[in-house]
Amino acid sequence: MKSNCLILTLCISMLTPVVRCHAQDLPGQTVLLPEVVTVSPNAYHQLKLDMLANPARHTQGLVKLNADAQKAMRTPIRAATEKTVKGPSSDPHDYVSLSPYRWPNPNSADGMPWIRKDGKVNPMRDQYDLPAMQSMATTTFTLATGYYFLNEEQYAQRATQLIDMWFINPKTRMNPRILHGQYIPGKTDGQCYGILETARLFFVINAAGLLKGSPYWTTAKSDALKQWFTDYLSWLKTSDLGKKELAQPNNHSNWIIAQMMVFAMYVGDNQTAAQMCELAKHNIDTQIQADGSQPHELARTRSLDYSEFSLRALLTVAWLGQQVGSDLASYTSPQGGSLRKAIDLIAPHLPDPAQWPHKQIVKPKYHHFHKTLGMAQSLFPNTDYQQWIKQIPADSDPAQMYYHPPTAYQCTEQVN
Repeated sequence: MKSNCLILTLCISMLTPVVRCHAQDLPGQTVLLPEVVTVSPNAYHQLKLDMLANPARHTQGLVKLNADAQKAMRTPIRAATEKTVKGPSSDPHDYVSLSPYRWPNPNSADGMPWIRKDGKVNPMRDQYDLPAMQSMATTTFTLATGYYFLNEEQYAQRATQLIDMWFINPKTRMNPRILHGQYIPGKTDGQCYGILETARLFFVINAAGLLKGSPYWTTAKSDALKQWFTDYLSWLKTSDLGKKELAQPNNHSNWIIAQMMVFAMYVGDNQTAAQMCELAKHNIDTQIQADGSQPHELARTRSLDYSEFSLRALLTVAWLGQQVGSDLASYTSPQGGSLRKAIDLIAPHLPDPAQWPHKQIVKPKYHHFHKTLGMAQSLFPNTDYQQWIKQIPADSDPAQMYYHPPTAYQCTEQVN
């Protein structure tokens, strides 16, 4: 394997600064199994082993991954406490986001209360915390992925700094609560709908898992991040806003369940994870019809996107639920609705949305479709969702396979 490592280094060094192969990847050493949550750890592990055994096969992808990580190193990230506008909270550590379609009222002297302009996003939204949090999460994940496959400690160091900034450092960290998500000036200081925005933190959890083994990602850092998510999970379960979001009749409820499922699995709270599987059954009862349709999502102008989006949350719960003894994939509601029927309804239309018999006014997000069908194929192994996956336009980015390995949803194991 040492010669393969040298070949990999030489191939990449012709195109980029040398990507070092460190001693942990040499004979007699172990490639660490990452502690990712929303995809299979084995998928990353097997891909890295293949990278070391067949370096020529990975040259193009690793060159792009290294370029991505180098760009991420240069990406400026601000803390939640560095907002440039005044929000409804007196605590700068509170997360604040603006309701996307709200604008100052032209008919009042002070612009209050803000009014809705459906479909027109106010650019002032970028001055609040959602874009900053999203940039932090995706940048951290890019750096952690670069560290895992390229063994560049500078990437782990920067990823750790970003996690520390947002979740650990008492001077800059975000409070583990979403009191002021999607607030509307002059009307409300925050809505439950803002909770949906923290699904982006899945990237942070997986990034932490990929950083395992780096001297920068210490046990103390890992424990501190898990404590933040433990506190946030508790807030989601007990707060009025969390309960209100859970009571929503559509994808919002599915996504708070999915978030609580992921966060519970991350911190080792299997009891809460099992409870989420039961809540997901209730949502299958109330949201999925006997023909597999989701009426609340079909009412949207991007009904295929929203049907897939809502279903992806429930599939995430089902996929993770296998690890705590749940078989949500086999559940059928008294009305005849099930995850299988819901995926069967949309799957044939994902490669060709033009044939979708409901409203879809924009081009769909194909990269999400790959993930959803991948989970479905894992949950329903006797089906052939691969036929639809193969027809969906593929991402041309050669580094994509490292962010989301081809076997991402295989090899789940039950935890005790």
